[in-house]
Amino acid sequence: MTLTTWHYTCGHREGTLVTGTPGDRATLADAVIAPARRCEAGGRAAVAGLFDRLPGLTLAAVPIRSAGLLLGDRRGETTLVGRGRAEPAAVAACVWLITGRPLGTLTALTGMEWHLDRRRVGWFVLFGAASSAARAPEELRCQPAAADLLHRRPSG
Repeated sequence: MTLTTWHYTCGHREGTLVTGTPGDRATLADAVIAPARRCEAGGRAAVAGLFDRLPGLTLAAVPIRSAGLLLGDRRGETTLVGRGRAEPAAVAACVWLITGRPLGTLTALTGMEWHLDRRRVGWFVLFGAASSAARAPEELRCQPAAADLLHRRPSG
């Protein structure tokens, strides 16, 4: 099990959250990324199982080979956000929830880029596309805090 601490800023909010994979220390994570599933039904079962086992979990993410990334929250709401890297997408969705937006209004992650600031520190910059019923979010910047992730470009 690998845990990664992320620092985020979104508008005037900033904070820290932890992502991880299922395992012994998953109870420490705000968001858990499960192994890929073949179909959406298998993904939904994986999301439900994670919330049954991890009472403090905020968000579960499951890549679905046929449909993209399935995200689920504690209230039972799920959404498919297309294809992309699961971990930064889970960070974006967690912040989406933390800032008071319902998960169902997150319909796509339209961009995920790696930038270096003037100190040569990398940031993921993600943009969430809301449904027409909800306001579009501010830019979200997420920086992996683990030293081994700071200065390398993420693969994929």
